[in-house]
Amino acid sequence: ILSDLTHLEKPWVLLSRGKPFAEYKKSLVKAKEIGGAKGFAVGRALWQEAANFKNWEEKEGFIKTTAVSRLRELVEIFK
Repeated sequence: ILSDLTHLEKPWVLLSRGKPFAEYKKSLVKAKEIGGAKGFAVGRALWQEAANFKNWEEKEGFIKTTAVSRLRELVEIFK
């Protein structure tokens, strides 16, 4: 499907649609290389596992470490 996107003339971004992070990152790399994506709009792919933690401290810790690290990884794709 991504190869079909090479004809797009306007900048576009890839939504995460709640995919697991590793899958979304792989798709994002392909979207940039093959389809010309100019950015990303991500939410759940960064933080969805935080919902599994029982207390706020664990959730907050996950978001401050893992989610932030994941966001940095995605930013690097477009540098």
